[in-house]
Amino acid sequence: MLLKGYQKVAHRGLHAAGKGVPENSLPAFRAAAEAGYAIELDVHRAADGTLVVFHDHDLRRMTGARGTVERMDFRSLRRLRLGGTACTIPLLREVLECVGGRVPLLIELKNGGLPGALERTLVRELAGYRGPVILESFNPLTVWWLRRNAPHLVCGQLACRKYEGLRDGLRAYALRHMLFNCVSRPQFVAYELGGITEKLRLKCRRKKLPLLAWTVRTPEEGRLARARCDGMIFEAIRP
Repeated sequence: MLLKGYQKVAHRGLHAAGKGVPENSLPAFRAAAEAGYAIELDVHRAADGTLVVFHDHDLRRMTGARGTVERMDFRSLRRLRLGGTACTIPLLREVLECVGGRVPLLIELKNGGLPGALERTLVRELAGYRGPVILESFNPLTVWWLRRNAPHLVCGQLACRKYEGLRDGLRAYALRHMLFNCVSRPQFVAYELGGITEKLRLKCRRKKLPLLAWTVRTPEEGRLARARCDGMIFEAIRP
């Protein structure tokens, strides 16, 4: 595969809300690195151009605040607390320093529009990082941009069965079946576990595209992912 061996990737770090370790926090990333797991994380570009690690576009679920990540500057975002803990939203460069190349990073770029600013900033911030990194996005335009402008970085296509909030049925169909892959040319596929069919598995094998499953949450799902895929993105278990 792109990273050696069968990859077990901690989804948003090794988080445990009940123990005060929220998702996409420095303690979650530190715990994953210490356990030897690869780490999946999400990157947005804040209003002032800084790259922050946070999953949702909307801030409410994890912070209780109103607004979106992209419309707030980092100083404002830093004042927020994750999941009622003392943890704050980290900068990408803080996560890179925390992990320090000890385990692979799988970075999802959160960009629902045209590629450009987010992608350029990310490539620039990764330039001096020495550890293994691969990139992924649901947006095939982001994958296309990275393959064209940063060919030294490995980039894959995220996909799933349903695209909530997407009114364009034709576009949803194309995304679900990854019809844009002929243009974006991903180097791997990360697909929702429940949507991984034998047809998809054989298609990826035929095209020599490693296949990752997300998100694995039970031992049974872990066994299924291990049988069907080249790696799993997991949470709530220790595979």
